[in-house]
Amino acid sequence: MRMSQDGQKRPQSLSSEDIRPSKQPRIFRACDNCVSAKTRCEEVTPSGCRLCRRKGRICSLSGTVAPDWTRRGYDEVEVDELRRHVEATEKRCAHMEKRYAVLEEQLHRLHTHLSTLSIPPIPSTVVHSIDTPTYASNPILDSFPASWRLQFGEALFGVSHPSTSYPDVTARRLLSDEEVDMAFQTFKNRFTKILPLRPFLLASTPVPSHPFIILAVLHHVQSMYHPDFANMVDESLLLAMSGVNNIDVILALLILALAPEPPVVSPRTRPSALRLIAMAYQLGIGLGLDAISIAALRTPQNLVEPFSISQFDLVHLWAAVINRYNILHVMHGRPSRLLQSIALDLPESSIDAASPSTNHLRAEAELVEAVRPVIELLSDLESGAHPAAVEDAAALVEQFRGLKEALTPFRTSDNRSILLDSLCIEFSHGFRLSCYIQNTPSPLLPIREALMPCTSAFPPVMRALVDLASNDPFLDQGALPSYTATSMALAVAALRRTVVFVHKQYPEARGFADMDKLRAAESYLCQLGGVPARLLEYADKVIERLPDSPNELDMQTGEVGLVPQSLLDMDFMSWDLSMLTGYYEGTSAMPP
Repeated sequence: MRMSQDGQKRPQSLSSEDIRPSKQPRIFRACDNCVSAKTRCEEVTPSGCRLCRRKGRICSLSGTVAPDWTRRGYDEVEVDELRRHVEATEKRCAHMEKRYAVLEEQLHRLHTHLSTLSIPPIPSTVVHSIDTPTYASNPILDSFPASWRLQFGEALFGVSHPSTSYPDVTARRLLSDEEVDMAFQTFKNRFTKILPLRPFLLASTPVPSHPFIILAVLHHVQSMYHPDFANMVDESLLLAMSGVNNIDVILALLILALAPEPPVVSPRTRPSALRLIAMAYQLGIGLGLDAISIAALRTPQNLVEPFSISQFDLVHLWAAVINRYNILHVMHGRPSRLLQSIALDLPESSIDAASPSTNHLRAEAELVEAVRPVIELLSDLESGAHPAAVEDAAALVEQFRGLKEALTPFRTSDNRSILLDSLCIEFSHGFRLSCYIQNTPSPLLPIREALMPCTSAFPPVMRALVDLASNDPFLDQGALPSYTATSMALAVAALRRTVVFVHKQYPEARGFADMDKLRAAESYLCQLGGVPARLLEYADKVIERLPDSPNELDMQTGEVGLVPQSLLDMDFMSWDLSMLTGYYEGTSAMPP
């Protein structure tokens, strides 16, 4: 208190620092459990007081008490929890940042290393229509060159390089990816006319990834053919024979076996279709495709389900290989027995584009079954395992008549591929039978005479092949396999030899063959090049040296009364074709 001038006491003025806040009354609250225990609540949080939390009881103040941030500040318990959460988050973020930095450094080193290697780029879309499974791999190991590493192949108990070891047309800069894509679309259109496998019937099927398949596909598109393809085929075949093979290699061999003659004249001859398909069959046996297909056909109801599409395509591929193996051996070989086809057991399926493939494979199998009895009987007679008798010849004649009737539906088929195969098979049977007749020793003339009725069907088959080679729209589409062209060339050569002989021996005979069609067929086959052109060139040289009479030929060879050695070697240009004109004597009428 200060004294004023008048001697009175006045209240002293206080500063703001001297003013103390008035005490606020404390309100103590207790939950029901604490009231019963006659204690007060301590450390009350939204989850309850300390006593209730410790005893695990439900606190009546739970959820009703919240800290007064404006009056008392933060609750100590919640501050501790928040601090621990922040510390854990910071540690986790720091760990993630370190891992991200390490991965970024590894990726940078990987890209730097890849840029120094000459590895072809991996296509963005890798879809396998009929392909092997793609297994998980290590990206670090995959960055090394293919020659540094080996991986387990599908061949039994063998290791093989990956498919990148096969020569690639794009990696060698022979064609671009766009050109390969266009060629594949053209290939699908042409190949399905010969063999309509399901994947090639779909417009959505992308370009295969295996280099050997691409190389085989390009052999069907003559505008894309390159002379270096011959060397690449040799490299691919060597890799396949050395054990670097899988299902893709079998598909490539099948495609290559059905390819036409290459447009470029090369001093080397491409492996024949018969050898290529025989190799595909042997590789398939080694990979277990025969056992896989038989097991799959035991449950045909599962094979036609959408989830079994890969196995469905695999079984169809193997059925196509077996069918083509049998057909080519009948055309260009001398088999004693044929393989048992699985195509007749293929089930019907509602899968897209499955029906054309199934129907075609069944038709091929039926064609083989029609030929099987004749093949077995003719092979037994050719082998000379037992002396031939007239009864055997009569049985063979009966089999040939049945074969002609069995092949009639195929010769009238709308499927041009089946029609050509049936004609080539019938021609090859006539070819073999004629050689067998000529190779029969002269003392066994009754056997030859018994077999003569079979030869009456041979000239019409030759004329049918010549007609197709002279004018058929199917041939203009580039879908004529090389083995079919070879059979046509043999038919042209044999028919031309027959025409020359008949004209010289029977001048009054007319109408045996249409010479205009014969010339047109010969011109078409010579333009193909390859084996057909060489066969016809050889035929020209042989026909020029032929005498006017078979008797003169015997005098020249010094084998009068004997069968010339060339006939025993099955030289198709040295036949004594009087067998084809035996029924001409005494008549000028030509057979139909």
